[in-house]
Amino acid sequence: MEQDPAPDRHQQKPKILIVDDDEKNRYLLEVIFNTEGYDVVPAKNGIDALAKLKNDRFIAIISDILMPGMDGFRLIRECKNDPALQEIPFIFYSATYTDRKDEVFGLSLGAERYIIKPKEPEELIRLFKEVLEQHNRSSRDYTQKPVIDDETFTREYSLRVGAKMDKKVQLLKETEQKYQLLFENINDAVFIHEITGDGKPGRLIEVNRAACEVLGYLREELLNMTMQDIISEQNLPAADSIRHALIQEGVTHYEGVYRKKDGTYLPVEVRLRLFEYQGTSVAISSVRDITERKRAEEEMQRSFERFRTVLDSLDALVYVADIQTYDLLFINKYGKDIWGDVEGKVCWQSIQSDQTGPCSFCTNDRLVDKDGHSTGVYRWEFKNTITGKWYDCRDRAIRWLDGRLVRIEIATDITPRKEAEMQVKHAVGQITSNMEQMAILNDSIRNPLAVIVAATDLEGGEYAKKILTSAHEIDKIIAMLDSGWIQSEKVRNFLKTHYKFYEEEEQDENS
Repeated sequence: MEQDPAPDRHQQKPKILIVDDDEKNRYLLEVIFNTEGYDVVPAKNGIDALAKLKNDRFIAIISDILMPGMDGFRLIRECKNDPALQEIPFIFYSATYTDRKDEVFGLSLGAERYIIKPKEPEELIRLFKEVLEQHNRSSRDYTQKPVIDDETFTREYSLRVGAKMDKKVQLLKETEQKYQLLFENINDAVFIHEITGDGKPGRLIEVNRAACEVLGYLREELLNMTMQDIISEQNLPAADSIRHALIQEGVTHYEGVYRKKDGTYLPVEVRLRLFEYQGTSVAISSVRDITERKRAEEEMQRSFERFRTVLDSLDALVYVADIQTYDLLFINKYGKDIWGDVEGKVCWQSIQSDQTGPCSFCTNDRLVDKDGHSTGVYRWEFKNTITGKWYDCRDRAIRWLDGRLVRIEIATDITPRKEAEMQVKHAVGQITSNMEQMAILNDSIRNPLAVIVAATDLEGGEYAKKILTSAHEIDKIIAMLDSGWIQSEKVRNFLKTHYKFYEEEEQDENS
């Protein structure tokens, strides 16, 4: 009786056996055929497939070829030799056996169709239904058209698998050659070595050309050595922490020293990674010669020492602070005499007694975003002093030794100047007050005096003359006070001209 290739969804779903060692491939085919109303049963290889074929009924088998345990060629051979299974349509769906000879061999084993991966879902379903229709119209008579005999199968199978293995071997050789070429021509020295039970570096397994050149050894010499023969005793203080990081994380990075064949020492940067190779713990060390970098760092340090000497001689406070964290990276002798040794601490926590955060000067955005410098006059309250001091501060953004952006500040103590300015401000205020009092006093005297003079002129006589004489003397004194007021105004105007701070404050008050 013929089967309907398109199953009735209201009846029990027809089952398809999908044989593939790749779980993702099985899942994809399961989704495709489930959507079409089929029930998919997965198997991971030929052995698994035969077990499921004995316990269930299937309308078709779709099988990969390259699988562990039992591949697709052997699976179809078993199926076609079993009368209970040989009538089930068998479809190969492979991405590895893609030669025409592979297809001919697969069809000779009794496969209904040989499909090369990948196929679009619609195309795969179309081909599958086509196979079912052809099979239902005229199933194969294995008595009249038997599959190939065992001898032919063995011979052809060996040829097909052998050809595939030859390709795999060739591909592996080509891949190995590519990696070997990369391994030999990489600029960094590479050491592959064993790791002992306690995590110490052991026997060298392989090295590249750069490793030989940088240490001055022949490859054969290095392969008869251990990493302990190369790593300098200068690394011993950090050895335990390096081993711990490697064991815990499987990878670590550090700077160390290697010993060359001529007995000299080589500063190196090492990236160390742990992995398993043929059941043994192995590490690969990628090593970079950092001699030039160390030389540059030493020269930079010497320059910094010269820089420190110059700044220590200045009669001004100089410090360098990280722009982001406010950590003090450097402070000169003048600053240490005032603040103490506060390098490495946060500036506003170590210096200013009443600060709970960065001051406005420290957070000046112009320093970073605009012209890279800033100026200002600030009064600082220090933790180790009773009174604060005034400083004229000048900042500039620069790159520090390690490349980070920092602020260098030169702060000059202007406390005497500020105190003098404050005294002048007080004097000007006093002069102004005196001038105002003199003007009031003059008016207070002149007004009644004018009345006295007028009344005396009306009376006449000797007594009136004496009164008028005294009044004229009083008027002379008032004129002298007027002259003093004018001189005071000149002094005040001079101070206002030479001390603009007072003039600006006066304008603020008037506004």
